[in-house]
Amino acid sequence: MFRSITKLALTLALESARARKFRALLSVSGIVFGVTAVTGVQLANQAVIASFSHTMVVLAAKADLQVYADWAGLDPKVLTVVRQDRDVAAAVPVIEVTANLPQLQDGLLLIGLDFDRDPRVTANGSFAGKVQYPDLVTMNADAYSLIVTDKFIKRHSLKLNDSIGITTPQGVRPFHIRGLIETEGKVSAISSNWAVVNMRSLQRIFERPDRLSRVDVFVKPGATAEQVRDRLTLALGTTIQVERPWMRGQAVEKLMRALQHTVEMLGFVALFVGALLIYNTASISVVERMRDLGILRACGATRGQILAVVLFEGFLFGSLGSVIGSAFGIVAARGSLRFVSASLSSAYFIFLKIEDLNPSLLSISLGVLLGIGTALLGVLFPALQASRQNPIDAILRRPASADRKGRSQIALKIGSVAALIASLFVGLHLATGARYAGYCALALLLTGVALSSPWLVGLLAAAFSGVAELIGIEGQLAFSNLARNPARTGFTAAAIIIGLAMVVNTSAATTSVRNAMDAWVEKIFAGDLIIAAHNLFTAGSVSAPLNETFEQDLLKIDGVSTTSAIRYAKITYRGYLISVLAVDGSLPGARTEKDGPDQVYVSRNFAELFHIRTGDRIPLQTDPGPVDFAVAGTIDEYNYNWPRGTVIVDRSLYKKYWDDHLIDQIILHVVPGEGVDAVRKRVISRYGARYNLTVFTNREFRDNFMAIIDQQFSLTYAQLLITVVVVTLAITNALMTSVVSRRMEIGVFRAVGASQLQSQKIVVLESALLGLAGIVYGTALGSLVTAVFVRLILPDETGWIVSFRIPLGTMAYTALAALVISVVGAILPLREIQRQSIVSLVRYEE
Repeated sequence: MFRSITKLALTLALESARARKFRALLSVSGIVFGVTAVTGVQLANQAVIASFSHTMVVLAAKADLQVYADWAGLDPKVLTVVRQDRDVAAAVPVIEVTANLPQLQDGLLLIGLDFDRDPRVTANGSFAGKVQYPDLVTMNADAYSLIVTDKFIKRHSLKLNDSIGITTPQGVRPFHIRGLIETEGKVSAISSNWAVVNMRSLQRIFERPDRLSRVDVFVKPGATAEQVRDRLTLALGTTIQVERPWMRGQAVEKLMRALQHTVEMLGFVALFVGALLIYNTASISVVERMRDLGILRACGATRGQILAVVLFEGFLFGSLGSVIGSAFGIVAARGSLRFVSASLSSAYFIFLKIEDLNPSLLSISLGVLLGIGTALLGVLFPALQASRQNPIDAILRRPASADRKGRSQIALKIGSVAALIASLFVGLHLATGARYAGYCALALLLTGVALSSPWLVGLLAAAFSGVAELIGIEGQLAFSNLARNPARTGFTAAAIIIGLAMVVNTSAATTSVRNAMDAWVEKIFAGDLIIAAHNLFTAGSVSAPLNETFEQDLLKIDGVSTTSAIRYAKITYRGYLISVLAVDGSLPGARTEKDGPDQVYVSRNFAELFHIRTGDRIPLQTDPGPVDFAVAGTIDEYNYNWPRGTVIVDRSLYKKYWDDHLIDQIILHVVPGEGVDAVRKRVISRYGARYNLTVFTNREFRDNFMAIIDQQFSLTYAQLLITVVVVTLAITNALMTSVVSRRMEIGVFRAVGASQLQSQKIVVLESALLGLAGIVYGTALGSLVTAVFVRLILPDETGWIVSFRIPLGTMAYTALAALVISVVGAILPLREIQRQSIVSLVRYEE
């Protein structure tokens, strides 16, 4: 019996798809786009995280544990504590510095090792691969010796003893290739852009005295790394991390969470719209095949078998769309790898260069299951409707006994309850800060709107009924047709409303962030010129550090009035990575009176995220150890310096507690009357090549910064385009369904004297009303979604606290998008009417 039902279901599903090829294609496409979006972002993110974790393992060079802290590094006393553990066979210090290679337009992660005590060099000559070098005496005699990877040498056509220029705090210095590392496997996260250097030389050249980046720990045979980790964590305190090397990939995973969730949200919206597409297709398919299904029931088929027949069609749609979508998702993930790594490098001051993608079977399988589940959900209600139809009524094509108006009322009530629960989730987040409450509120809000859409469209149609009468018979027929099947019309409108709401949300959210960032850059970097040693190694977002004496050198250049140096650092506060910003001179937004000793300012997002008020004391990890600093006030101007907040200190205080005399950027003011371009040329002429300087004017710096911000949003815009395409398919599908189901009505209308243009006018008016619903309700819903996203989700995921605003330009953009979608969606239905003769229309048997 099961085999016969399966064969029958397959036969009917394939026959239906052949007879309605275009509508089947539209239905499948919704699943394709949705699965592409969800699978693509999942695979790209997994590639980045896996590559970074793998890189940490390879660069740990078989170490069992790694001890590390924050941006400032480790006190050498930590090394002594680690070596005292009874199960530690060896603990070796490591220093890491990212360096720019201006001549090669590339960068290197310089890894400083103790050539005298590190067993990976002294004993077996292996560090993430076999190490080849002349001898340690020769290596130690040249402070600028490098041991680079074989892949790096091959990529840049170099050879042993060649020299490469590397930017240091004293300027560009020639380093000499003295050895090679035969890399084992792939270190794709940084594309083999790393080299080994003598640790003491690295400390001196890059001005990193007495601070360690990490300690690599080797556990004695018989001991477990987990036991040693637990003891070291207890001995070293909470400010120092002790982890297995592969666990360090979790830091990148946290950084990617915001981007991943935002893009996935758009992917789920595309799937949601795809479900509505399949619902419309399945609904009209059931109506067209009701007689066939009634005959099957009369011949002995059970309700369950009829249900299975219709569900099987949805299963085929979902399977085909999911398989195609997964394939496209792999392609999309490969294409976005460079973007994702560049975005993280620019935004979070780390270097990633991902080139490999190993698709996860689990992620692809989940994408396929998600697509199939979405298709089955879309076809479920039409399947239930078909299985409950009386066989005699189905054969004679009598109207269904179910009350459509009653079903719409039930859907409206459920939608209202969903919206009410969404408001409760918003209140829960505001009261307790419950994580993911914002996402729950959004999901329920979108569900509520979708279920209420038939009532919303009916309300809009009633409001414009007078306009329909003024238009004439075409307007009345168009409006009456929309009212004839409120579920199909409403769910089509829901697809448009939700899709356009995402347009509003994305545009408004990005506009809010961009405006806030632009205002921040304008206030903080208010000088005439901004000078930095450009670092391509981190995608241009951060600078190679310079010696603070360079600031005094700039003051000797003609036309330079004053300078102000900035130093960026990162420390851990309450488990979060926060920014420490050391600035020369007065701080924008700070008090004018002289501050007391050990006082700092904090950004507004720091104060709100950690509930800090003026006068509170905050413990910060410094070079001597934890120090309590008094909060002198909150400065809004630094709100967008770092997602989890910024602590702003005078640079003299920073140098006192962190013992760091390097600087990252210099803001230069030109003497009044002097030309800014002339002063820039003098700076570049005297110091440009020596320090690999980038000298921006104020406007250029802002444009460059905003270009980086736009890069963060470009993937979101790409996913948004998918949503818009799916919405266009939804309206095309609805109008095609409307035309097909009313061929006889259109034929009679034409036969009594109506012109072809009048028939097409009906379709255009239906499309216009759906577009109007998108403009009215989509804008309102988008505004509400943006408020939830900006106030709840964005702070949760990133730490950014921005002012919510919807510019008028976004409103106009939404209206234009709705108009374009309506016009494009009506093109094929109009052509369908145009190609049909009156005879073929009248002969059509519904």
